[in-house]
Amino acid sequence: MTKKLIIILSAVLFIVACGNTNNKAKALLDEARLALDERRYDDVLAKIDTLRNKYPRAIEERKQALPLWQKAELLRTQDELAVVDSLLAVVESAYNEVRQLQNQADKSGDQEAWKRHNRTANQLKARKDSLQNRFDVACAKIKYIHKKQKEI
Repeated sequence: MTKKLIIILSAVLFIVACGNTNNKAKALLDEARLALDERRYDDVLAKIDTLRNKYPRAIEERKQALPLWQKAELLRTQDELAVVDSLLAVVESAYNEVRQLQNQADKSGDQEAWKRHNRTANQLKARKDSLQNRFDVACAKIKYIHKKQKEI
């Protein structure tokens, strides 16, 4: 009799615990959706990461979270790409202007001005290369996410 009672109580506790887990996983998924609507992409990714780590058996919620993760990452990367593209245009323009000043100083024989412009041109070139790298990585990431979205 006591063995049956223990088994029944264990089964009831297991069912209640699983139901509570699924409710918590669904709540995290709903919070992630809300964060996506509010364009808080880092929060979306953090909530989905929490869902994956805390509730590995919430399979349905994890399946629903994958497209949400991809969309948040895509939108975040597109926003970053827009900022980097703008910065790249500004830095590239400044670099070209300094190079023109450097060429003028070279033609006039003003070595001090040439050195100053050369130093500035080198700094701008490094910044431009760094931004170009970030731009290329963001483009590749967007392309990869689009590819993965088509697979789902």
